[in-house]
Amino acid sequence: MEIDERAANLAAFALTMKARGKYRRFFRKGRQVQPNIQRITPERFTDDEVTELNDLYHVTFDTDTWNTYQNADTYGSLIQPPTELAALASAPSDEGAVERSETGGGGEHPFR
Repeated sequence: MEIDERAANLAAFALTMKARGKYRRFFRKGRQVQPNIQRITPERFTDDEVTELNDLYHVTFDTDTWNTYQNADTYGSLIQPPTELAALASAPSDEGAVERSETGGGGEHPFR
């Protein structure tokens, strides 16, 4: 996990070059391999959004729990998510997620 887009791109490049060093045919046509690098972005929910998220996922998390990643750009992978969020992130979601107008959310799970 990276907190900066440049660091995420550099990590992806480094993994690609490492793969090329191990497997000479890595760059052959038709090969679509992408490194799994996650970039952490800050996320802050309002009280209304917290209520909506709790209703959507049938949970009763407080505002602090939902806003665990509000300082993600500073702390990045040092953030230890609460077990409730970790369980929610690994659970399959068949209902989609709340689209946030300011980020233009595309129906993604908020923690994937």
